[in-house]
Amino acid sequence: MATVIEYKDNLPTLLKQLNRAGVRIQEAGAESVNMGAEYIDRKYKALLKTNLKRKSKFTLNATRIYKAHTTRSGGQLRKLRDINAVVGVRTMSGGKEHYLARMERGDDRTGGRQTGGKVPIPLRGARTGKNASRGISPAYRLNRNSVHKLNKRFRNAREYYGALSSMAKRGVIDGKKMYQTEFGIHTVRRGRVLQLRDTSQTRLEVKARPYFEEAQGFLTPRVMQQIFVITARRLIRQSDMV
Repeated sequence: MATVIEYKDNLPTLLKQLNRAGVRIQEAGAESVNMGAEYIDRKYKALLKTNLKRKSKFTLNATRIYKAHTTRSGGQLRKLRDINAVVGVRTMSGGKEHYLARMERGDDRTGGRQTGGKVPIPLRGARTGKNASRGISPAYRLNRNSVHKLNKRFRNAREYYGALSSMAKRGVIDGKKMYQTEFGIHTVRRGRVLQLRDTSQTRLEVKARPYFEEAQGFLTPRVMQQIFVITARRLIRQSDMV
């Protein structure tokens, strides 16, 4: 999920001033589109902070900006139309799509083989410090750790909790690992059973929340032109001081 920031100048007077000051239009263009990318990034993060319950570093640091450059890798000067910056949400390790990208367009989540086709919905117990606003604790991330199935049938959750706690105390199971039954995914901490994820659903609809698209809408042609004018005038002033 990303957008490309470009700028096509139509300010002939300012172009002449840049030329007289010895400032290349490419330099002003590159700095302008980089500022435009940073502008979208700030707006997007502001929307996330306003609208999301969980504002973890994992969420707020998900964006990446690939800045524009005036020259190519070989040293050749780029044409203005070839100068652009890219801002968007990063792809996770292994090429996995970030959850913010899925949230942007909306998605239907289905369970995988690891959880027997159940959608593993994180609960407070799985989050760092049991804080609902924080990210998943590394020990309870499914992409790093296995979920062990307990095939024994239990009449109810109370019986299951008691059995899991007893097995952990007797060393039958490793209390630090995650275990799944029809009652969800749990672990045992200090002799107490802690539920990490709800697994009652096989399909979960994620409502579309296009905050990135909304952030892009703030960078109108008029705003982009204002950014270019400010950048160009600053570069002209700097050249006069040399």
